Amino acid sequence: MWPTPETCITYNPGNVTSVYEAGFYMIRDGGKELLRLAGGPGSNIGQQGVALAKRYKKLCFLGRGNTREESNQYIFEYWRDSSGNNPSIPDENCGNYDKNNLTVENMGGNDGWRVLDHNNPLQLFNNESDARNGKLVLAKYSKICRIGDPDDNGVVVTYFP
Repeated sequence: MWPTPETCITYNPGNVTSVYEAGFYMIRDGGKELLRLAGGPGSNIGQQGVALAKRYKKLCFLGRGNTREESNQYIFEYWRDSSGNNPSIPDENCGNYDKNNLTVENMGGNDGWRVLDHNNPLQLFNNESDARNGKLVLAKYSKICRIGDPDDNGVVVTYFP
């Protein structure tokens, strides 16, 4: 079961490119921006984003449009519809988790919600509905990977190999 309703962007993985401008790599399908990743001009973050986008045909989101001060930390991406291609992602940053041990937790006050594997926080969410939908997605996998640095404008993209 996937979250409903889904907020997704459908795209052509064969058209995916990276454009660098002012500290950001924009990963695009023609004029359609899929991702914006922070990084310096010599960074391989653009290559990572292109390789990831070429693996799928659809990028979906939870928490987009939230009004939190650090809004990027409360957006969760998940990728759907494999393209059949599996380009390697340079410097892949992944960690395992127990999909049978996931819990949804209210962090109280204005801190939002999160999904954890025991004491290991996997993702922040804006509200309980997003967290429960995020748990649905996370329960399909047992390994989570990230592209980006949370200290670099808070832009981190998640995916599941």
